[in-house]
Amino acid sequence: MGISQAALSQMESGEKKLRKASLEKLAKALGVTVEQLRG
Repeated sequence: MGISQAALSQMESGEKKLRKASLEKLAKALGVTVEQLRG
């Protein structure tokens, strides 16, 4: 996806938010829905 490890860590900790398009790409890559990613 072109996301650095540092950026991913920031997203996981809530320091940085994913853009909608990136969230959709991540969900597709993982085979889940955006809603499932959001918990």
